[in-house]
Amino acid sequence: MLRQKGITTAQTILAIVVILLFILIIGRAINRRQDRQEGIRKSFWERILSKLPNQSPLPPSDGTSPAPTPPPTSQKFPTQTIDFFDATTVHPEARGFQLADYDPISRKVVFYPWGGVGTNPRGVILSYKADKNFLDKASYEASDLTQLIGPAAEGFGAGCLDQSGWFYLPAFRKDVGSGIQPNTLMIRYKGAKSVTDRSAYETFDVSVLGLPRTGWAPCIYQSGYVYYSPILQEGGTRILHGIFLRYNTSLAFNNQSAWSWYDIEKNVNSRAHAFQSMATKYPYVYLIPFGVGESLIVRYNVTKLFNSPSSYETFDIATLNNKVKGPTGGIVVGNTLVLVPWRDLSKKGTATIMSVAAAFDTTKSLSDKNAWKFFDANEKDPAAEGYQLGWADKDGFVHFVPQINSSRNVPPFIVWDSRQPFNQASSWMMYPSKGVSQSTGAAYDSGNNAAWLAPFGDNGSSGLITRVKIVFP
Repeated sequence: MLRQKGITTAQTILAIVVILLFILIIGRAINRRQDRQEGIRKSFWERILSKLPNQSPLPPSDGTSPAPTPPPTSQKFPTQTIDFFDATTVHPEARGFQLADYDPISRKVVFYPWGGVGTNPRGVILSYKADKNFLDKASYEASDLTQLIGPAAEGFGAGCLDQSGWFYLPAFRKDVGSGIQPNTLMIRYKGAKSVTDRSAYETFDVSVLGLPRTGWAPCIYQSGYVYYSPILQEGGTRILHGIFLRYNTSLAFNNQSAWSWYDIEKNVNSRAHAFQSMATKYPYVYLIPFGVGESLIVRYNVTKLFNSPSSYETFDIATLNNKVKGPTGGIVVGNTLVLVPWRDLSKKGTATIMSVAAAFDTTKSLSDKNAWKFFDANEKDPAAEGYQLGWADKDGFVHFVPQINSSRNVPPFIVWDSRQPFNQASSWMMYPSKGVSQSTGAAYDSGNNAAWLAPFGDNGSSGLITRVKIVFP
């Protein structure tokens, strides 16, 4: 009798193990193929995104705070080219400007008349049509406001632009034949009209407000008001003051009820005076310290009462870094306020020129030490010092306007990539400034990605405008 063949238990177990190993090997092969495909897809979209221009992050749906900006895939800086135009070919007194603004409504750049330091205030306002040839004299207009409006229309403390195309010229000083005197004549100019058209201007003499001190430089617009920065009252003796002035743009410019003032030196802080620049990031207006080696920054919450001390916040930046004194310029990029290093007038000679920039997180309290970062531009170049104002371009690069350094030369351009840490030298780039006149601020047009520097020169002698064209890959 023959024995029937059968499968033993050991054979059964071995077969199961072989089948499981086969399934495992096949599964791993499929996963590897999917990973390669996903990597291809990811690499494809990364390449696509790398070709797109940098965009500001969209706010979250609840609108409470901006979405975080993703870190860049690589650190690149823009290329920069410069060319020049001499405004004195348009008008012989078109020089010694203080700041400039670009109006996207009229597509016009306006340069604010200032003059020399302490003497020779000027009243020639200059405009340039940004859609015209920069190098063509016909693209410009100039007007002597002392002839068009009156002898007091001169020596303005820079200026500012509102959202409706009005340019504001703060009253600061004048010389109508008896030496430098305080000025109280406020002027605004409608950019849609020619600077030579008298009907384009409106005036108001703020002396009717009963102000204890006068003299403002510059101003800034926020939420329906133009705020004027208190600096000092000119005359036989220069008197620093803190008379913070504002104008309600919903009312006529010459309506006395549209104007209000508050003495922040008296009511907020005894050091709250002599500011030479301003910045704004809603809901705050920032007064940037200058004075005589001043380091006390002030911010006002525009949603609160203008004439209440509780609406204001102050902080002495020097308690964190004693080399941040006398900055001029506050540049806002995202939620960061950058202070531009200029001069510490408590020092003598070339020691007044400063090189340390500061960055503040505007979402935090002024006194929060973790909200502040610092960078000494001398780390990049010993000549990198002495800047006035600047701009943030559409790709998030912050540019300082070169004025003069301790060697009595125009410093190189310096630019911060705001996507990178503020206090690291690798986050900054230098550009040559050959041929550039000492300048005080700039107008910037994001559409053309170009800026026009306001020429000042040696004691207000220059009318040589520098155009900076920026290309970011």
